[in-house]
Amino acid sequence: MRESDFNRSLSSTTWFHIVNAGNDMEEFQISLRHSFVKSIGSGDKTAFWLEHWIGQDKLCNLFPRIFRLETVREVSIKDRIKATDSGLMFEWSWSREPNGRTNSELQAMIDLLSGFSFANCPSDTWSWGLASNGTFTVKKLTNLLESNMLDRYSSQTGTLRNSLVPKKVEIFIWRVKKKRIPVRVELDKRDVDLHSLRCPLCDDGLESVEHSLVLCDRVRDLWTRIFKWWGIRISNPYNLCDLVEGINTSSMSEKGKRLWQAIVWIGLYHIWCLRNKTVFENKSWNIPMALSEIQSKTFEWIATRDKKHTYEWLNWITNPGDLLSSL
Repeated sequence: MRESDFNRSLSSTTWFHIVNAGNDMEEFQISLRHSFVKSIGSGDKTAFWLEHWIGQDKLCNLFPRIFRLETVREVSIKDRIKATDSGLMFEWSWSREPNGRTNSELQAMIDLLSGFSFANCPSDTWSWGLASNGTFTVKKLTNLLESNMLDRYSSQTGTLRNSLVPKKVEIFIWRVKKKRIPVRVELDKRDVDLHSLRCPLCDDGLESVEHSLVLCDRVRDLWTRIFKWWGIRISNPYNLCDLVEGINTSSMSEKGKRLWQAIVWIGLYHIWCLRNKTVFENKSWNIPMALSEIQSKTFEWIATRDKKHTYEWLNWITNPGDLLSSL
């Protein structure tokens, strides 16, 4: 097999694409490329010289002089190493016999290879070092990535974690802070061709992150009802940062602040979900129904996660504000 054929074959595999998809994850201390380990079973699917399977690098890089003498550079491990009862046996194909420096390099390579042993499997297989069972799953990778993203951003802001909301809401708030939700203004910056940049709810402004979650007239009407529901006085204008970081929370207990933060975060998340239903499912925007859904969803998520307190549904919808100072 020619080297070009070997590289083309490797590049068509699922594993190759998975390994090469992880460049952006380095930012969050997940080295996807280096987390996969190849177990050498028969050695038939691994290039002896051209793949990193032993030592700190590919053998062609570790031992360049001896590699220049190789006549079949795409050769597999199976064709260079045989396991016998007495140990490993090497089969070489040199353009000329090694001598001097190349012979010393050959001996160094043999010393490295002497610690190698074939795995107890019929063929070469990959395992994933970030999972205890060695099996790669998208769910496990997603959980790792989300956890590392939140840990990193929380260490910078101190406000991103809240155990009263699902992780998907924490991730959404992280994306909001980083302006990484696909509103029309952000999509336009990334050269996505759109028929309009105007807000799909009010058609009265460009759809930025701030507009879609706070400034749109319909959304602001919903926030006014949420504040009234919790008995919180709010002065206009307020912005997205005010909501995310905590608005009018100075009189609340620490637990009350955390509860109110959870209400706001779930509200932001639900507003975004309603926006998507409007855009993609042509659902009409109904503010009273939206408030009812937020009341139901916040009660469900928070009551389930807060094991130290018991929340009553009737009190939750009629007079929840007392919780902010009494918790």
